[in-house]
Amino acid sequence: MKNAFNQAFVVLPLVAALAACGGGNSDGPTTAGPLSEGGTGQVGETVGGRAIVTAHASGAASAAAAGTVGAPFQTDASSRFFILGNDINEANLLELGMTQSADGGVVRMDNLSLVGDDAKVESISGDASFAMGRWALGIFRLFSFDQPIAAGSTGYHYIVFNGVAAFPGSGTYTCGAGTFTAPSRMSGSGQPTGVASGTASLSFAPAGAIVQSTIQVRANGFLGTQSFSTADTPLETPDHYLKTPGFVDSSGNGLLLTVGAAPGNAMRVVVPYQVPVRGIGYRGIATFVCTP
Repeated sequence: MKNAFNQAFVVLPLVAALAACGGGNSDGPTTAGPLSEGGTGQVGETVGGRAIVTAHASGAASAAAAGTVGAPFQTDASSRFFILGNDINEANLLELGMTQSADGGVVRMDNLSLVGDDAKVESISGDASFAMGRWALGIFRLFSFDQPIAAGSTGYHYIVFNGVAAFPGSGTYTCGAGTFTAPSRMSGSGQPTGVASGTASLSFAPAGAIVQSTIQVRANGFLGTQSFSTADTPLETPDHYLKTPGFVDSSGNGLLLTVGAAPGNAMRVVVPYQVPVRGIGYRGIATFVCTP
């Protein structure tokens, strides 16, 4: 089952999940979709009044982070984001705008924000076509609901990027080495963060985009691997994504695969993931720029 990006962030289920013992488990469908029911569909028209301007904030958030950021992210009507943590695994359109700090760390996406005097963003990367990182310390805020992010916890990985207008009917793209947030441990003992690497491939057929990715995580002296492909269920449009069955809010190993825009005539493969390393899950986000 394919899923499509939501037009609106559905807040009540998330608040309930976060409020339950500081996190929570979700049985979810075999292929987890957005908080409102997913399924095969397309994103609707742009919501009136949607903010598409990137704001820049100074202050404590992400002040200690060091990342590779070539330029501020430039939103447009197709902008979308993923956020991935111990209690959330969601995809949404960016409807209410975002706030990006001077160092490139994003501290607000729609009604989700990182606040607090000790707020810290790590694994910052980006350019005009994407922004990614991990909320590693501070307070995760959704409207008036606050969830502390403790040092050494999973935190919240994010990526913001733009969609492409349409897929070509054929062709094979060559994908580069990739950019990764440092994968963070879901639970248990051992290294709080590991080191990720991986590969991706992208081709097109009349049925849609065929995306494949393999992600490896090294932590605690061991290596874990997860792979996934849309070969059996191509992504029909740029507004679709596909998840490994069982990769849900707060449990399950696997990958999510989708395609976005990259500079020039390139495209971007985006891969939120959870990789098990000796039974301990590590979550993160990878992205690969692919050229024709």
